[in-house]
Amino acid sequence: MIPYPVKEPPLTWKFHCMIKVFICDDHKLVIEGMELILSESSEISIAGFSLTGEEAVVRMKSNPADIILLDINLPGKNGIEICKQLSAEAPAVKVIALTMIRDLSLVKLMLKNGARGYILKNAGKEEVIHAILSVHAGNRYLDSEINEMILNDMTE
Repeated sequence: MIPYPVKEPPLTWKFHCMIKVFICDDHKLVIEGMELILSESSEISIAGFSLTGEEAVVRMKSNPADIILLDINLPGKNGIEICKQLSAEAPAVKVIALTMIRDLSLVKLMLKNGARGYILKNAGKEEVIHAILSVHAGNRYLDSEINEMILNDMTE
């Protein structure tokens, strides 16, 4: 007989896994900036980076991250093609578009091809981290500006 009631262990006892994030952008400055921003989060680790989409696909198939931040304008295959390929070949990897493109037709195409999120490069660090945490939790995430564009498009 146990002389005291059995309780769940405190949340701090539970095993904590870091969210592995891979960055694919053709600008080293963007990659280095994102690494710096994300390194401030205790919940995120950088799984690597690539300057091309083709390299990102190879890396995600051999050692998948939880999330890939994927630019649309890339040399070789663009981010839209890479997103579709990742959805087919590495479906466990969740794609978040990280771009300057505000074209609603491209937003819809990225989402149709499997992207779980879409954020603009002018987003602040809190929004980027929030997007990663939200997508990792199984939700979709749209930058507030993109969300507004979609809502306006639906009401026209």
